[in-house]
Amino acid sequence: MQKILIAFMSLFMICTSLVHADPTSSAINWSTDYIGALKQSKATSKPIVLFFTGSDWCGWCHKLQNESLNTSEFAQMAGNRFIFVEVDFPSKSNLPANVVAQNKQLQSKFAVRGFPSVIILDSNENILGKTGYQAGGGRAYAEHLFNMANIK
Repeated sequence: MQKILIAFMSLFMICTSLVHADPTSSAINWSTDYIGALKQSKATSKPIVLFFTGSDWCGWCHKLQNESLNTSEFAQMAGNRFIFVEVDFPSKSNLPANVVAQNKQLQSKFAVRGFPSVIILDSNENILGKTGYQAGGGRAYAEHLFNMANIK
């Protein structure tokens, strides 16, 4: 009887967690490793999306994430079409020293002056497009990136 009760409770908890899963959670794997993303881009011929953000202070960055980048709609449309790299500049939390150095170098290399900034690169580090926040939701933002990267 105890085994049946444990099995029932386990099944109940699994079902409950599925019902309460966040439907807007992103299926996109955001990397912080630019060199790894570049290697992956060369191997797959997928463009790179660099998302320059201030994760703990930038209101417009949060707005872009909440309305577009972290939606299931965006993930379904763009998740397998790009390689995604978050280039973060937090003010209240610390990143590993190598990530801080990499992010500063990328900010300088691509002349990023404001946040959020989104830059699309090909596998040879050529800039295909630069953008920032745009209203319209996940689908519209994915289409915007597709247009810049010339993806049909």
